[in-house]
Amino acid sequence: MTTRRAFTQIDLVFLVIIGIFLLGNFLTLRRHTSETATRVMCASNLRQIGQAILVYSIENKGTYPRTRWDPAHPCPVQFSHPNAVNPFASEGPYPNDVTAALFLLLRTVDINPNAFICPDTTLRRWDYDHQGDSPQKYSNFIGGEYLSYSLANPYSDQTAVDRGFRWDGKLNAEFVVAADMNPGTAELLQKPSQSREVTRLTLSKNHKQDGQNVLFGDGHAEFVISSFVGCNHDNIFTHGPSYPSNGGAGIIGPPADANDSVLLPVATVDPMKFTPLIRFTTRQIGFIVIAIVVLIWIVIRMIFMRRRSRSIPSNYWT
Repeated sequence: MTTRRAFTQIDLVFLVIIGIFLLGNFLTLRRHTSETATRVMCASNLRQIGQAILVYSIENKGTYPRTRWDPAHPCPVQFSHPNAVNPFASEGPYPNDVTAALFLLLRTVDINPNAFICPDTTLRRWDYDHQGDSPQKYSNFIGGEYLSYSLANPYSDQTAVDRGFRWDGKLNAEFVVAADMNPGTAELLQKPSQSREVTRLTLSKNHKQDGQNVLFGDGHAEFVISSFVGCNHDNIFTHGPSYPSNGGAGIIGPPADANDSVLLPVATVDPMKFTPLIRFTTRQIGFIVIAIVVLIWIVIRMIFMRRRSRSIPSNYWT
């Protein structure tokens, strides 16, 4: 006598659970892989910016990019007068404009606007070329949605200059030249020895506040999970003394000395504002569709086989 075999409801539920489990694991793996890939691409962007700064310095007697500088009134500004034709004229960006200094790279060095957008954000490159324009028609970024990196504030006061501050190729190797954008949060001014929950609020928003990529004076970029990564553990998102007693004197201000990196501008837009936080690549969407189709096929197949086994007379198996 041959034993009759057929799929049961338990088999069906079990296979569905296995399918969901495998799909969830795949998406989780893809998410981690995607995060790693975007961090690597982000670091590559910062290295491109660093190389552009070096090219600029070669063409400008060793000086790094900087527009009009007023050391007597060194309060930094950002995104001023983008439509000015001459960034150094009186009608151009205001003195001490940090974003205008960064935009000089687009005007003078062959660098793609994509390099100024972290791939882990949904911010967009400035497509001025699609409008038939060139960067020479502008003097600044027109807004925070086209820039997701901060530059070390190159506009110090005379006191910092007397203390050794410089903005050229002779920077300390540990000096932070650029990084993912400053979050501009009040928690930045607290001590470095704080809870992980508070520490996250001191990190750039570009990578969901898991950390930020940082470009150092020697040209290398790396992903770090603290804002206290400058010279002598300087807080790169604040100005003034920042270790070990506190996080700094303030968020927006001039550098205090040769080792004080003050990364500006601060974020003015949500770096994830243009699309939902959950994003899938084309490959992920394709896999999801295939997985759903296969899962439906398995379910239909099992139901069909179950009905077929019921329609066969019991004495057929004897």
